[in-house]
Amino acid sequence: MIARLRLARQPQVTFPPGNAEKKWMNRRLSALIFAFLFSALATSSGSAEPKCPSLRRWLIAATKNLKNQHLDGIPIKLVKEGDLKPAQMRKMFEPISKLNRTGTHLEKPEFLEIVASRFSDDPEFTPFVNRLRVPYRFKDPSGQTKSPKSTQVMIAHEYGHAVFYATLKKRHPTFYKKMSELHAKLREIEQVTSGIEARQREIEKLLGEVEASATPSKEKMNELATEHAKLRSSLIQASEKEKITHAEYGPYKQLLAPYGEFFADTVVVQAYRDPSIIRRVLDFPGTKNDPSKIALRSRDFSVRHVLDSWDYEEPHVLLGPSRHEVWNRYLSQPELANRPEPLSRVFDAIVSELKARDITAPPLSPAELNRRLMKALENEFERPL
Repeated sequence: MIARLRLARQPQVTFPPGNAEKKWMNRRLSALIFAFLFSALATSSGSAEPKCPSLRRWLIAATKNLKNQHLDGIPIKLVKEGDLKPAQMRKMFEPISKLNRTGTHLEKPEFLEIVASRFSDDPEFTPFVNRLRVPYRFKDPSGQTKSPKSTQVMIAHEYGHAVFYATLKKRHPTFYKKMSELHAKLREIEQVTSGIEARQREIEKLLGEVEASATPSKEKMNELATEHAKLRSSLIQASEKEKITHAEYGPYKQLLAPYGEFFADTVVVQAYRDPSIIRRVLDFPGTKNDPSKIALRSRDFSVRHVLDSWDYEEPHVLLGPSRHEVWNRYLSQPELANRPEPLSRVFDAIVSELKARDITAPPLSPAELNRRLMKALENEFERPL
């Protein structure tokens, strides 16, 4: 039970010149408000019922950790790493709401675990567990801290991945289901491996303690050594299972990754109506021929690339020519600026490519992948909106 807060009789106070009296009155008014709230929370004598149930529920909801809250209708679990003020949290959530308003024909994730920190150089979305790691301010590879506004663009990109996987689950369920099952199997193997390694460390510590004792027990040492050997055998088996599962999961991830990066960039460009926004946000000091500069150009939707000679295979870069195509031919058109259908058509073009490609077939060249996606986009946008 919360005890009632009793305010002591205030003594007479004299104030120095200025606004000290106003500050003192504000503090006293705050004390009175808190006294009222705590009094409302307190239960009446001899009864377990609160005097003001509705106020009590409101105050508890307003002050507890955001573990079972919603964001734009999405259930979220919020994990805060470091001290973040409510105003900072609101800025971090703004791009999520912005993308939800832009992609109304797309799916929202069923659940999000948002891990929020003050600074980070590695915002990311982890699929299938739906974990979104986002900073209030992003640190680029040069060590420079980006502004909160620039960081919002990165948060929008990572949330774009969440939308991508949620929509994939709806529009290509067989592909999603297979990847999800393999991902779950890998996580299970990793957990088993971690448990085995933790127990091995415990046994090694116990062996050291037994050996260091005044009268070492050979029986105990043999028992621990036998268990350690069995764990080593189990670890080898788990490692073999992990290799097999990775070999099966890898082709799915390799096939999907470039489309995921392409789509996450596309939703950001459409939401902000700026074809160069990704490049500007990620740019950092360096030489003109720095490989990262080339990678950034590939993510600038306003830059046209020579398709026949395109040979970049990194997932963020691979579909650079298609980025220019989707902006130049479709998204930049004024009549499509505020409509939700274009992003849906872009996603359908990706799904058509995923369905047409054989997971076991030899990989296509970057140039051919771009040609195929451009054709799929053309087919989708030929249909009336």
